Amino acid sequence: MGGRYRDTPGFTTYLKDGTILTSTNGVNWVLRPSGATNGLRAIAYGNGQFVAVGDTGTAPADSPTILTSADGVEWVERQSGVSGWSSLSGVAYGTTNSWQ
Repeated sequence: MGGRYRDTPGFTTYLKDGTILTSTNGVNWVLRPSGATNGLRAIAYGNGQFVAVGDTGTAPADSPTILTSADGVEWVERQSGVSGWSSLSGVAYGTTNSWQ
């Protein structure tokens, strides 16, 4: 299993194959389709959005994967806007109300 992010009322976590799991109690987990075909490396939450990043995969022009979700259940793939990178390995929400 990859990283885990805790946000009340539940957890969100991901597996290397791009599968995202959610749980409200940390014991029982529900699979959430992400649409990602390659590994996810990091996930964060801020300003009402989950953001997950990972390896080059389904995004156009073979750019690294970025997924966003307002609820941790429904995920939308976004274009990273970078080329020549094989993956994005981290994501964070900063104190200046911006994604980094």
